[in-house]
Amino acid sequence: GNFIVQHEDTGCYNWAALSFRMICDETGEPVKAVGVFEYLTQGSDGQEARSVLIRSMPRSLRPHLILGMQANLTRNTVRNLWIEGKPLAPGASQLSCDHVLRQEEERLFSYNERQELKDYFCRERLLELFSAGKRWIRIAYRRVDGEGNIRWVRETINMVEAPLTQDIFLFAYLVEHDRRHRWEMELEGGDLLDGSTGLYK
Repeated sequence: GNFIVQHEDTGCYNWAALSFRMICDETGEPVKAVGVFEYLTQGSDGQEARSVLIRSMPRSLRPHLILGMQANLTRNTVRNLWIEGKPLAPGASQLSCDHVLRQEEERLFSYNERQELKDYFCRERLLELFSAGKRWIRIAYRRVDGEGNIRWVRETINMVEAPLTQDIFLFAYLVEHDRRHRWEMELEGGDLLDGSTGLYK
């Protein structure tokens, strides 16, 4: 059936389809029914752009995840926050995006890196970068963890616009990079990483 549903983060409504599909075993006998929830296309372009705002934590990141955040940059709110691969307590929704970004900036080890990367830890500057057409950001830097250890980390930032409200959403993932950085330093022939593709030459 088709239903009207309200989006929790925007308060807006949209059509969605709910259907059930049978899963069969090797002999063709039905084993169980699986419910499938899909947003229906909307608008003159025939695309449901809102689906880019619904993201679960990528499973491949969990073993190496130091911090993950999904936030509304426009409203300065945090929607989801993971620390060391685990979701933070329900109180995380009361944190501002500014607060989390400032705390993370303070963990940068090097003063030079702090000056070089400060734009990526400022909500207003991130919004300016989005307006200038910047959607994806990948940076590597040294960070001090909770126990005082200095570790290389890689951060990936993606910013997208909500089609109904025009709010800008931030998806940021910080992962352990120590081993990969050491391997890159041991490679012969200098820098073999292609910055545009992330692949090694």
